[in-house]
Amino acid sequence: MDLMNKKKIIIITASSCIVIIGCFIGAKYVLNKSQATNPILNETKQKLSEVTNEDSLTDLTVLDSIGIADSTEFFENEIKDELMDDIATTPIPKPIKSVNNENKVNNWILVKETGLDTSYFCIKNKITGTKLSNRYYSKAKADTELSKFRKILEAN
Repeated sequence: MDLMNKKKIIIITASSCIVIIGCFIGAKYVLNKSQATNPILNETKQKLSEVTNEDSLTDLTVLDSIGIADSTEFFENEIKDELMDDIATTPIPKPIKSVNNENKVNNWILVKETGLDTSYFCIKNKITGTKLSNRYYSKAKADTELSKFRKILEAN
């Protein structure tokens, strides 16, 4: 029985090694085949093999840069002309004036607020909805504070 188990272990180990080696060989075959059918890779490999010494590399670079400089200079001049025409014909928009409603004296009013057990007065901006945090429990005190606050706004 012990000899039989050892044989099984050897057979399983050998078969798993064969499967792993087969996977590596298959993957290498698939990668080589995909590289051979890819025209871009083949083209770049040919270009790299053609350029072997520095002289040919510098000659190619100089020729390419001269051709690009001539064509871009022509197109830049055309683009500049078109942009200048667009700028000349486009009307300049007037800036929109923003109104600061916080600093206008007449926008601040007294509002009666009610809590759970008390009622009080607050100073509130009727346009923006901003409330000051001070609470006034009498109408007379709230009126005097509102008038003081309006004087501060008028001074600014």
